[in-house]
Amino acid sequence: MARKRQVVEVGSTGVDEYLQGLSSSAFPSPGNPSGAGLRVPSFVAGPIVNGIQQPTPRFLFCLASITTQGKGRIRGIRQGLKIGLDTQAGTLPLRLLEAWVKTPDFRFVDGNVSWHLVKEPTGTSEQSKLTDTSNWKFRQSHGSAMLYETFTNSNVTTTGAPVLYSQGLTAYAPPNVATSWTDLGGLGTMFDIRFPWDNAMAWNSLDIEVECGRFSLYASILQTNPATRKDAVFFAPTPPANSSTNTLAFAIPEEMLLSQYANNIEGSTAGVAFTRVFGSIVFEEYGGK
Repeated sequence: MARKRQVVEVGSTGVDEYLQGLSSSAFPSPGNPSGAGLRVPSFVAGPIVNGIQQPTPRFLFCLASITTQGKGRIRGIRQGLKIGLDTQAGTLPLRLLEAWVKTPDFRFVDGNVSWHLVKEPTGTSEQSKLTDTSNWKFRQSHGSAMLYETFTNSNVTTTGAPVLYSQGLTAYAPPNVATSWTDLGGLGTMFDIRFPWDNAMAWNSLDIEVECGRFSLYASILQTNPATRKDAVFFAPTPPANSSTNTLAFAIPEEMLLSQYANNIEGSTAGVAFTRVFGSIVFEEYGGK
């Protein structure tokens, strides 16, 4: 019997507070209106223990996951990251200004992202809790979600679940799920975006043979704190007078966004931060004998 092949791409989609009250698809699935990627909550400080401020917690996201009982190949992955701010600082109507991170190793002075392509045990499963909600899961998730061990949120339902996970988060601790991880293709920890989200060749960017397991792409985010971060005003070099080239093209794109809002955010929690994270896995599964 000829061997059957099926190639699929599993990517991150998530609930988006900027879509609430609107629709996001002509064929909606149950739940809140959603969009591409997962929203990243605002900065959350570490707890105070015995009068000592603990380190800022890192947000953990399961971006994409595939489980197979047979053989297959990971044909590619995608990574995506956005920074931005609510230009209305929470006042209605909300207006989110975002930009893609284009510099592969961009990071804030007090924030960064790591990416993890790993194999997990086949028995890895969700442990459903009443505090789970859309894209917000305790320890593990079969779909794209932000994962938690413990948390406090100022806006919850009667079961203690966040109304919207990215809003109202005041305390957070990520689960320790990395103890069962196995590195895949030397990509178990990446500190840069080497597989851009808009890569037209993503379906051929990797060739890793796998068998019997759960294969996942995670992101761990240390969110920046605009209230304490100092943004320098960045000046782009001026092109020749007879040039039609936009001045912005001469600037580092992420620094340009920071500089445009640097004078408006000192001492305020409203400022440029990580706003959205994306990830997908392209998987080829073998069937038959």
